[in-house]
Amino acid sequence: MEALIEQYKQGGLSVKEICTQNQVGYHTLQYWRYKEKRHARKNQAVFLSIRTTARPSEGKVLVSYPNGVTVSLDCFDPNQILQLLQLGNV
Repeated sequence: MEALIEQYKQGGLSVKEICTQNQVGYHTLQYWRYKEKRHARKNQAVFLSIRTTARPSEGKVLVSYPNGVTVSLDCFDPNQILQLLQLGNV
């Protein structure tokens, strides 16, 4: 059937003419054309748009410096923690 569908895609002959020349029922070829189109659509890559929103972590961070200073963060952003740690090294 694939060869007949390809022959139809190449043009020049109608579905009816291809069926007559190859002794295939018209509805049989139409069924296989439909099935091939459906299969092709299933295998197409689809890109989806995804939107995310940043949410603060629900964890708690406790930073204790050797000089006795303690910083406690209930909700935090990893970048903010890095900045705080760098401030302590100044």
